[in-house]
Amino acid sequence: MDSRRLFLAACRHERVDRPPVWLMRQAGRYLPEYQKIKARYDFMEMCRTPDLAVEISLQPWRRFGVDAVIVFSDILIPCEAMGQVLSFDEQGPHLSPLIHSEDSLKKLSLLDPEKTRFLFETLSILKRELKDKAALIGFCGSPWTTAAYMMGKANTVIKEDPKILRALLEKVTRSLIPYVQGQIDAGVDMIQIFDTWGGRLSREEYRRFSLPYIAEIIKTVDKKVPVAVYCQNSCTLIDLIAQTGCDILSIDWTLSLQEARQKIPSTMGLQGNLDPQILFQSLEDIRKSTQAMLASNARHPGYIANLGHGVMKGTPVESVKAFVETVRTI
Repeated sequence: MDSRRLFLAACRHERVDRPPVWLMRQAGRYLPEYQKIKARYDFMEMCRTPDLAVEISLQPWRRFGVDAVIVFSDILIPCEAMGQVLSFDEQGPHLSPLIHSEDSLKKLSLLDPEKTRFLFETLSILKRELKDKAALIGFCGSPWTTAAYMMGKANTVIKEDPKILRALLEKVTRSLIPYVQGQIDAGVDMIQIFDTWGGRLSREEYRRFSLPYIAEIIKTVDKKVPVAVYCQNSCTLIDLIAQTGCDILSIDWTLSLQEARQKIPSTMGLQGNLDPQILFQSLEDIRKSTQAMLASNARHPGYIANLGHGVMKGTPVESVKAFVETVRTI
């Protein structure tokens, strides 16, 4: 079975000979071939230039033979298309002006998909390049996580002015729906929603400020492709995240796969969840930890092997190779 069919079968909860494998943040700064491109172009130029984004997206697939390619982009691209200025430096992303009042909120426009046309073009090229050799993954940030970046202090606003936060969440959700639909129309095989900061919320806050907005996106977009939701520090929220309507729950390493399965519907897929810090250990230890992760799934259908967070800067290339090869040869 080729990689794309294997990946889609796992998404459909069908039994497969081995789990498909890919890595969050699998294209990027730990790869020497990426560093050569980064030396010539800044991050936003790489995201906005389809030929560059295609090349970077394909680099880990060529090197490791992962079963899925996630497009090289960033969860904050929609913020720029809504009117904020987005920049990156060594400390990470910066958005300005931050949304802190009704006036600043009114200046934000709804996302015009034409302003993110470069992403859809990148995906269309990737689809042609990959054919059926590997699955293609598109993504967005969750409305909560996106709003947290846009405000710079969303957790404080929950207590100080939840009305502004709710209004921003509604505008972001309305903007992300065509953004996600554009990726589906461009040919992705799965959408992953990154609720990276969801774990900062209490259960009640998650019910109010994250769950319904993710659910609205999943309910509204064309469901011809499965949707995965990733939430960092999700161990106390996993049953709530399962209520978003997602097909696959992507978890970090704070909960074993076996424990996670006890908290979600039996028909829901599971993705994860090796601690990326383990990739700094010896190759033998990486293989043992990967085997233990796979064993904790107990060969349940509907499973995709992955890390519990993105590949970290400085991760040895051989370590990533050992992880992927261990999954592919079980």
